[in-house]
Amino acid sequence: MAIVAGMILNITVPAALAGADPSFRRIGSLLGGVVMLAAIPFGVVALCGIPKFGKNQLLWKGLVGVLVPMVLLAMAIPAFLKVKQMSTQKWLAEAVTGITREAPKMIDEATRLDKASVIGENEIAVYFTITSFAAKDVDMKKWDSIVVPLVRRGVKDSIFGALLKQGIGVRFRYHGKDGVFFAEVIFDPQDYK
Repeated sequence: MAIVAGMILNITVPAALAGADPSFRRIGSLLGGVVMLAAIPFGVVALCGIPKFGKNQLLWKGLVGVLVPMVLLAMAIPAFLKVKQMSTQKWLAEAVTGITREAPKMIDEATRLDKASVIGENEIAVYFTITSFAAKDVDMKKWDSIVVPLVRRGVKDSIFGALLKQGIGVRFRYHGKDGVFFAEVIFDPQDYK
């Protein structure tokens, strides 16, 4: 009975709450799943009652009450994971589009933001040009000891820090004014949680 009620709620509640507040709709859509999962303890209770009331009345009801929600849950998990992945990909694409829309943009007197792109399931690359030096003229020791720490500190309170807190990896790729790549700063989301 709880399985049928859960299925009916999963169909009717989202339609009834179509114009409601999003958080209320989310709670409403979870209601059917909660009712359906409630069938598991009811099924266990039915199975525990077999010695007293006999298997003819309770065995199938108990097995259905326990197994059907478990099978449905097992079938739903891959779908939920796929939807989450697609949602993350869409969100990443929108973030990259927003960053690239502003480009090219001077970040400071020597650094130009050129573009951003999605480079993996949960990672973006942001491309910069150092407009005052060719790649061969950059002193990499000074770059690593002075510039990279400044960049790392600055990321925390930027839009990139927000991406990192959401589990999105970020790579800053730097090119000289001649267009030649010379450095990459990689930000691991684990460092920003």
